[in-house]
Amino acid sequence: KVNSETNINFVQVDTVGPDTAMLLKQKVDDGEFVAIVGDRIPIDDNARFLQVPFLGCDAGFPMGPFILAALLRCPVYTLFCIKHDGGYQVDVEFFAERLQLARKSREADLKGYIVQYAEILQRYSLQYPYQWFNFYRFWGLPTPIEKKQKA
Repeated sequence: KVNSETNINFVQVDTVGPDTAMLLKQKVDDGEFVAIVGDRIPIDDNARFLQVPFLGCDAGFPMGPFILAALLRCPVYTLFCIKHDGGYQVDVEFFAERLQLARKSREADLKGYIVQYAEILQRYSLQYPYQWFNFYRFWGLPTPIEKKQKA
């Protein structure tokens, strides 16, 4: 509606495999943008996530977006769309030039990025408390270890 000349190609990704990663890498290499929601854990039982502090409690955040960003070897930004003064304000913040996950410290590196993202999300959630919409049980999810023990 804003610009009729814009050509946006949305690709719905439900699962990420090598073929999807290659497609997304080609899009990045072609100068396109890839947007991934960083605060939604997939609903399947194999969801990989880490618990990090968020709004006073530990909450689960998915590992997938951060692993994919590292594989894509591209700059990473956060994007928030805020309803403001009868319109919308889009805030884009630089997150990292490239996410790097060292083999020996992969989980610690991932946790660092996820904590950094959770802190940014918390800042926006506190500044605009009625604009963070989450329609599932965000807190109180089983820890990754508890999920593995049930399997």
